[in-house]
Amino acid sequence: MNDILNNFDDFVRILLASGFSAGGSNDEGVFSIVNYGWEFGSPIIWHTGDPETDPWEWRVRVLNERGDIAYSKCFFRKSGYITREFIRIFSL
Repeated sequence: MNDILNNFDDFVRILLASGFSAGGSNDEGVFSIVNYGWEFGSPIIWHTGDPETDPWEWRVRVLNERGDIAYSKCFFRKSGYITREFIRIFSL
């Protein structure tokens, strides 16, 4: 799957379809939407403070705006997102 992720809405759409993702790339082999078939489009720039195009800001938006996505340090002490649908799998 090749999809371009250009903003927060794209991120949420892809995350809900995936079920979970590490917060960024990682060497531990944890699934991350940025490592497996999705690319950040040119508008995506980290640490700009823009809530639409800065992935660092998305963790705050997820916590404030979404009731179906959890954000935590859950993958080998690295950040990650888990959707409500997948939380049962991670709770076993």
